[in-house]
Amino acid sequence: MENSFTPGEWFVDGFDTTSVITKDTQVTYKHITRCNYGYADPLRHLEENKANARLISSAPNMFNVCKEIIRLKDLILPAEVDHLKEERREEIIALVRLVRQAEQALKKATE
Repeated sequence: MENSFTPGEWFVDGFDTTSVITKDTQVTYKHITRCNYGYADPLRHLEENKANARLISSAPNMFNVCKEIIRLKDLILPAEVDHLKEERREEIIALVRLVRQAEQALKKATE
């Protein structure tokens, strides 16, 4: 699954803590987005906007984690579950849910 988002590590701007940026070169930065919920009264929503910026800045990492979960699913999920003990079966069901959530997250991010 390919991505078309801005490559590189994303992080919260040290000066504007509601903005997400990435390094464009060794000395310049590229603006990704600015979180400005409550535009009419941004100070009222400042902490929420900072939290949104932190979450958005972690998106490329979460995207890669989801890709890795899906890539490894054949290694972590057995082909047959009928022979497993009941408690192990519950663990496998939880892993299947996790893989499905990762697949849904990637689909949402790429479509």
